[in-house]
Amino acid sequence: AEAQAKAEAQAKAEAQAKAEAQAKAEAQAKAEAAPAVAAAEGAAPQVSAPARVEPAAASLATLALVQSQANPKRKVQVKLSSSVLKIGKSSLEMAITSSHNGYVYLVLLGSDAKSFYILFPNGLDGDNYIKAGQPMALPRATWSVMAAGPAGVDQILVIVSDSPRKLDGLVLQAPSADDPFTYALNNLDGRSALVDFLTSSAPGASESFGAKRVTIQEVP
Repeated sequence: AEAQAKAEAQAKAEAQAKAEAQAKAEAQAKAEAAPAVAAAEGAAPQVSAPARVEPAAASLATLALVQSQANPKRKVQVKLSSSVLKIGKSSLEMAITSSHNGYVYLVLLGSDAKSFYILFPNGLDGDNYIKAGQPMALPRATWSVMAAGPAGVDQILVIVSDSPRKLDGLVLQAPSADDPFTYALNNLDGRSALVDFLTSSAPGASESFGAKRVTIQEVP
């Protein structure tokens, strides 16, 4: 078990290093390809402002980073009742099937790209254990997720982990019945907390997980 945990930790570190190296290489290539702007004769040299990282691009990169660390042997299937939801009228419905026993986590990046929400487990429903080959229908009767806008694309990342994660590892408050969904802001600290939450387990427990990302269109 110790050897397996060490191997998984090493694989996780290698995947993260690879993702960071790829991002750095792409940024460098983009910078080299940008046309140089010559300052007019006698004018002060022009200094480029630091590139602004768009929240939407950074958030998609965060989800991609988590996916890159998934175990390819852990298969996760997600079937949506509909991939198009009408704002204020339609609710999210899905069925999840896993190749292995584990714990289900639903992460929503809404169409406004402001925050990541942990839709499940939540303050109304904490039973997120799934058995291999047995579909889990979500949401359950005690909670629902209605399309609230703005119009655009929602990203939902479905994780099935070998071991449970700690919701208090995120930067904001734990879920409750009054405020059921835990969330992390879409800033550097929030994205870092989300990655740690999804990819790390308790000491000695397996960090292995499967992942599947689906998209939903919110329309007026």
